Amino acid sequence: MKLRRTLYVLLVLALTAVFVSGCHPRRFADDFPQSMLEHIDEHVEDLQLTAEQDGQYQNIRTRLEADLIKQKAKHEAFRNSMKGIIAEENNGVKEITARLRTEANDLPEMASLYLDYIDEFYDILDDQQKALIMDEIRSRSNHRMFRR
Repeated sequence: MKLRRTLYVLLVLALTAVFVSGCHPRRFADDFPQSMLEHIDEHVEDLQLTAEQDGQYQNIRTRLEADLIKQKAKHEAFRNSMKGIIAEENNGVKEITARLRTEANDLPEMASLYLDYIDEFYDILDDQQKALIMDEIRSRSNHRMFRR
């Protein structure tokens, strides 16, 4: 019985780690969201925005930064909540999965918001800049998504 409980706990911890980490390296973890915004800025510089476009981009960037800061705070609260649930002796898998479900319910709304930012940014670009974006998307998809 003790072995079974230990296996369940290990399974839940593994699933939690996968969910929280997002199955990717923690590239932006240290000084998030600043490092992520700098990464985005590097790609935007390649588009050589006009002054008007840059002003519109800065507006989008400011709102994105505020949302990323809110998301970071929510994520930290979630992690602390999960630590508490896992540490509590009386809790089991049901409590952990219930908390994960609650957090997962927010994911579609959050993803939709970030996709709205992408659409808004794309709309400020001229045809040549849009072509550069699409070339980059196609280039990356050719060697990542469709390798198999």
